[in-house]
Amino acid sequence: MKITLITLITLITLISLVSGALPQPVERGTCVNIKIPYNSTSLNITTITPPNQTMQFINVLASLNGSTFFYNGFCDTNLIGMYTYEFLASDGFSSGNSFKVTENGDSFETSQALIYPQLLFVNILFLFIFIILSIKIPFGNVKEMTRSGPVVTKVSKIKYIKLFSIWISYFLYLWLVTIIAGMVNNYISFDPLKDMAMNVWIFSQAVGWGVSLIMVWFIFLNIWNDIVLNKVILRDGKAFLNEL
Repeated sequence: MKITLITLITLITLISLVSGALPQPVERGTCVNIKIPYNSTSLNITTITPPNQTMQFINVLASLNGSTFFYNGFCDTNLIGMYTYEFLASDGFSSGNSFKVTENGDSFETSQALIYPQLLFVNILFLFIFIILSIKIPFGNVKEMTRSGPVVTKVSKIKYIKLFSIWISYFLYLWLVTIIAGMVNNYISFDPLKDMAMNVWIFSQAVGWGVSLIMVWFIFLNIWNDIVLNKVILRDGKAFLNEL
């Protein structure tokens, strides 16, 4: 157990260190700012190769600011993945580098990306717990069978735990949909899936208002019925269901 914990902490630390060393990813559809620190009089960006490996010969002169050349005229970043570029300096030195394009300018290699799986795990865990409570907890009062029919001998308060468990389960479901929609919109480039996730989220939020109103009405209805039952039980010791 200790070895597993140490390994997990080490992996998270390494991911954070490596992420800090990598250039910030570029958001899809935006212009990239290429920076090349090099001591020369001039420098040309010669080629840029997108993830589909279709090399583009651009051969543009980069601007010089101090000892750093920069070029921000490349905006064809609709493909997600690694882009490589090559450059040639006036002194004959040539080399290359790369940058990454993601859906929102972030990357799963960053430590912040671990938040989504953690939230998802906690949410599913609590959702499972409250669904089990909603199923297992009995709904109803303490009853007995008599010759005259079923009677209520005691009002049970535990049924309210069942009702609140159902209500909380739906709110946890809303959080689950919200987390999934956030993951899809931030890290997946498939637009139909993003639209579906957002439509499910919007529909679930709209239905949530109706669920809340129904639950509030049902809880107050049960409270009123329990008040009536308690008065009858205190007076007669029991309450016949067919007389209520």
